[in-house]
Amino acid sequence: MKSSFEGQPSANFFHEFGPPSQVIPVEPETFGDRPGSATTVDNKELYYYWSSINKKTAHLTRKASDRECQLALRTTAEGDIRWIEVLAENDQAEAALAYCSSVVR
Repeated sequence: MKSSFEGQPSANFFHEFGPPSQVIPVEPETFGDRPGSATTVDNKELYYYWSSINKKTAHLTRKASDRECQLALRTTAEGDIRWIEVLAENDQAEAALAYCSSVVR
């Protein structure tokens, strides 16, 4: 998903839209056929999983028709957003992308 937040600090995104629901470090990728081969990922890179229903939005009244936007954000070791991906079932991918694009610009 394209967003104006790509390349910006992840703190900017979370300040505006609320905290992530989960943070997971990126697993180092090892290449080569021997144990101890070189790794290619800085272990400070993170995946943030974010939902539009979070602590910041919990007080809002919701209708049954309200949808949830779920995103995965990958950050660099410096904390800048590398990319944002919409999380959805295959049959809901287009609708989820359209909805999340309206929530997060």
